[in-house]
Amino acid sequence: MYPSSGTGAWEAALVNTLSPGDHVLVFETGHFSQLWGQLALKMGFHVEYLPGTWREGAASAELESRLNTDKGRAIKAVLVVHNETSTGVTSGIAELGRVISRVGHSALLMVDAISSLGSIEYCHDEWEVDVTVAASQKGLMNPPGLSFNAVSRKALSANKTAKMPRSYWDWQGMLKSSERGFSIYTSHEPHLRFARSIADARRRSGEHFSPARTPCEIGPCGGLGVGFGNRV
Repeated sequence: MYPSSGTGAWEAALVNTLSPGDHVLVFETGHFSQLWGQLALKMGFHVEYLPGTWREGAASAELESRLNTDKGRAIKAVLVVHNETSTGVTSGIAELGRVISRVGHSALLMVDAISSLGSIEYCHDEWEVDVTVAASQKGLMNPPGLSFNAVSRKALSANKTAKMPRSYWDWQGMLKSSERGFSIYTSHEPHLRFARSIADARRRSGEHFSPARTPCEIGPCGGLGVGFGNRV
């Protein structure tokens, strides 16, 4: 959990799992997918776009075809925006996760859930997502300023060999601090209190944001972001 906008969590997902020059695959589904790809490009990654029309989500058949041709396993991560704010297009993340498993590819599945988390169904573990990027704005109905990474065991394993330089975004420092119940940064206490108030209000109104829906939305991740949904 970082004091930052969602862009910070985008960067955290990349620098904690990848090494300089790594090959990442980006599905173009709208403006924010382009921005994430541009950020990766500026950071020195080899970015391959799977072009789209902005009228439909990421195609699982296209991903399967591309991964099957990657015999040398050069692709290290697949970047997808779950619900594209600029277009309203939603991608089928569950099927993308199944494709990566079915092909037996080692690529990490990274998903931007900033506008979908809290708005539509999202299952980090069940859909085999490796890094979920979320933030306080949009679906969680808070002001911008707080962002999150939910992390799979596969992503934590990749973190051990990742060679991208990192300091502020480093998962390890945050994990060690959280074991003691502390944040290594100045916490956005107002955002956390506001998020709890919104969750309480939604419960009272009959909207099952938490806890009935959140175990599926984030759930136990075995790493950063553990229990996030239940606490909000």
